[in-house]
Amino acid sequence: MIADPSRLRRAAEHEAAHAVVADALGMDVGEVRIEPDGTGSCEYRSGGRINDAAVAIAGGLWIANYRWQQWPGQAEIGCEHDMRTLAVCDDFDRREAQHRANEILSQRGDDVLTFAEHLMGVRRADWQQYQRHVDAFRLEIARAIAEHGLDAVRAARRSGVALPGGATASAKRSGISRRYQAFGHAPGGTSTPSEGYADRMAAGGWR
Repeated sequence: MIADPSRLRRAAEHEAAHAVVADALGMDVGEVRIEPDGTGSCEYRSGGRINDAAVAIAGGLWIANYRWQQWPGQAEIGCEHDMRTLAVCDDFDRREAQHRANEILSQRGDDVLTFAEHLMGVRRADWQQYQRHVDAFRLEIARAIAEHGLDAVRAARRSGVALPGGATASAKRSGISRRYQAFGHAPGGTSTPSEGYADRMAAGGWR
């Protein structure tokens, strides 16, 4: 069975939340995928009981707390693997896991949306390879800010006009984003970097 686009998008964000939380907790992330039927998986190296629980709970937590307007009344209970991971935790462990996951998701929501957008295009992705491309994108944005100033980068992002030397913050038209075109999307979860992206880059980036 082939899932409708909304279900696929929800699966992509669910798996992206797993990956982002695992990465933030220092756990090696491998292949992340979504299937045509709307299921998915995220490979990661165990980081201990509570960290594993934080990763397991992240997908459902993201949908329930941050995307409930997109999918109202569609509670996420997680996959069988998520349930098995959480089954070995007591109430204290679950509360701590939820706290860790929620703290990360509240800070790295753009990362979840960006990677979900990528998954929608490719269906399966190697997290480490993806991160190398994102890091290169961030570096080029940081260089553009250093060379032209934050206000110029903001203006270029809004207008799509290239800055001198080919640098621009518009992901649709920029030299900055060409490295990222293999993925079809630029950081920010849309065709252009999200509002505030340049500000976060100037302050040291997302991570």
